[in-house]
Amino acid sequence: MLALLPLITFTVLFLFIYRYNSCWRSSLLWAAITWGVLLTFITEVLSLFKLITWGWIAGIWGLLSLTLIFAYFRTVKPGRVTLTQDSQHGIGQNRIGQSSPSTNGQNPRDRNDQISGFLLVLLGGIGFLVAIVGLTAIVAPPNTWDSMTYHMSRVLHWMQHHSVAHYPTHIPRQLYQNPWAEFTIMHFQLLSGGDRLANLVQWFSMIGSVIGVSLIAQQLGATIRGQIFAAVVAATIPMGILQGSSTQNDYVVSFWVICLAYFIILTLTASFAPLAPQLWGEIELKSPRIGGFRGLAAKGSEVNSSENGCKSRVSWINIVGVGATMGMAIVTKATAYIYTFPLFIWFSLIMIKRLGWRWWKPILAVGIIVISINLGHYIRNFDLYGTPIATASEELRYTNEIFTTSVLVSNILRNIGLHLGTPIGIINAISNKIINLFHLVLSVDISDPRTTYTGKFGIPGGLSTLGINATENNTSNTLHLVLIVFSIIACFIQRQGRKQRYILSYLAVIISIFILFCFLLKWQWWNSRLHLPIFLLFSAVVGIVLSQIKLRQVANVIAVVLIITSLPWALSGRERPLVGANSILNTSRTEQYFNSRSRIRLGYLGAIDVLKSNKCTDIGMYLGDNDWEYPLWILLQQQTDSPVIIEHINVKNASASKSELSTNNSKFIPCAIFSTKPEPDKTNQGEQITYQNRSYTQGWSKDKVKIFLSQK
Repeated sequence: MLALLPLITFTVLFLFIYRYNSCWRSSLLWAAITWGVLLTFITEVLSLFKLITWGWIAGIWGLLSLTLIFAYFRTVKPGRVTLTQDSQHGIGQNRIGQSSPSTNGQNPRDRNDQISGFLLVLLGGIGFLVAIVGLTAIVAPPNTWDSMTYHMSRVLHWMQHHSVAHYPTHIPRQLYQNPWAEFTIMHFQLLSGGDRLANLVQWFSMIGSVIGVSLIAQQLGATIRGQIFAAVVAATIPMGILQGSSTQNDYVVSFWVICLAYFIILTLTASFAPLAPQLWGEIELKSPRIGGFRGLAAKGSEVNSSENGCKSRVSWINIVGVGATMGMAIVTKATAYIYTFPLFIWFSLIMIKRLGWRWWKPILAVGIIVISINLGHYIRNFDLYGTPIATASEELRYTNEIFTTSVLVSNILRNIGLHLGTPIGIINAISNKIINLFHLVLSVDISDPRTTYTGKFGIPGGLSTLGINATENNTSNTLHLVLIVFSIIACFIQRQGRKQRYILSYLAVIISIFILFCFLLKWQWWNSRLHLPIFLLFSAVVGIVLSQIKLRQVANVIAVVLIITSLPWALSGRERPLVGANSILNTSRTEQYFNSRSRIRLGYLGAIDVLKSNKCTDIGMYLGDNDWEYPLWILLQQQTDSPVIIEHINVKNASASKSELSTNNSKFIPCAIFSTKPEPDKTNQGEQITYQNRSYTQGWSKDKVKIFLSQK
């Protein structure tokens, strides 16, 4: 039950904010931002003193919960906040007490559109889909490849060391990769005593992202119908459905990027309001409630608009929102630098237009907030690697090694190709052939190692098979890609679309993110999951365009088709299927850890049996840089009463310098060594390993897994 303490804190934060911001959706976003920054601060401070323990984590969240509950009830005053009809359901208002008067090319009756029966059905479909993903997240254990190598493994190392400081490891990604999603998992794992709640971090992020997309659509002028359509598009993204029940971090970073876009658009709509009165109606630019908070906006910088002489005010609470969400995105995943850079440029241009020579003030404020949130991770990376944004020198480069126009076109085509996979192999083969022909015209090697991370180019789903490719690493978002292309064309060719300058600006920014992504990063099979934030950002525009189709039945059918066709990914994901012979409902949790790599299961389980029979709980690990570590940790902990201590030994990379900083590592003498490294070296002679001047002889092996026992 103690695992509920962080959620109680979040709930009270939401109630506090909702009192001042009658839109429940934006209140949820603000509560998430505040909670996320608090969690980062708690983790970093406790880490400095090696106090990341069950007692300290439970005590701090308990104290925060009690303090906030006490403060909330102390400050409640009956009748303080009056909600309008729109604000009661949280859809269709721009700010407190103001319903959205946007017409945006819709039928005038949509201005105060109530949620119709059909829209309720769509909301029910979203709820059903999210519930299925949530059930999967709770029942299934973490089992994706990256989670087994570094996402979940680093969590257990931090818990063991009582600190998030870098430590010696054969898997450098456990160190230099941005850590916020794992910070959150660590808090829940400490409080719950297991990994039952680990997948919920992505699931909560899925819910937040769908809500955030609907808010972006609202700010871009969508009515209730358009906002719900946008939510349907966002919730049914196949990659998002599969990610929502995992311990990857793609949905977490997507959530922060969506929040960042939302706060920038709040600033944009205030700036562009005099230019588009037909879309937004009368907007009181002198109001300090641009950001949606009554009385919370500090004194802003007033400027005269050259278009109509109106005064507008920069809401500093929005500036804080921009800085916090950008910082949280970056501390979650390094690809956020790519996602946020075009958004930040867009924000900077808005500030220059609004404030003139005073533009540097909000930009500086955003920069300070971003650096503050990421400071701990920057310092740890700089200390070990000599740079705050680090990668391991021994690993393959993620970035392109050549930069030409033809390479950019190649990467654009190949990244789009990742979303052309269908259940029909012959269609995939045709798409594959077309992209190959384009590369012949470009005179570019389609699998050039300088622009390709590993392997050869191909279309997900296979070229001669039937069935969906329901894996969270490289599934295609084919229907959504078609809708995105249709929506972009519709926005640019329709007369009305050209007048919606902020929608076109928003589209230009998203396209810039995708182009920058293709320009900087090598193509790889797993890029489709890195596209998730881009698809979510596009969902707002797709929702608006669908809601503007004159034949409503056409849009209705599309929305229903999206929900129905998303069910196979929700029910039959390869790693965590709810239905079928391998359903997570009738498969043991131990087996599920190995769903994505079943061939190694017997080796790991056999090794655990050997360690148990030797009553060994102090274990050295001798691994490759992409080998699985987490199953050994978690299964041994579950099957052993004594505390389990696991350390990486004979580390050869840069992290070896941290040996003396790990928990008793200088005195750590393992009773056995777990190894998956086949190649011998000076400390591994095939059948013997030397560590701390002690010899360990191979006592058991199966496949690539070996156990070396200490010679007493």
